[in-house]
Amino acid sequence: MRVIPPGVKFEGEAYRVAEYAAYFRHVKRQLMNAVQNGDTDPTYPEPVEHCDVCRWFRLLAEVA
Repeated sequence: MRVIPPGVKFEGEAYRVAEYAAYFRHVKRQLMNAVQNGDTDPTYPEPVEHCDVCRWFRLLAEVA
């Protein structure tokens, strides 16, 4: 499997499918556990410079 990151050269990075599949299973397991256990950790993103102009920021601030 190859991942092509953005950039000038667009050189692919090779990964073994078995490594990607293991990572996918790990992330999927974590998600399933969080959903089943009602994980209450906050997931709101950290503010960044673009938040000042983002049309969604004001809407989300009203909901919170």
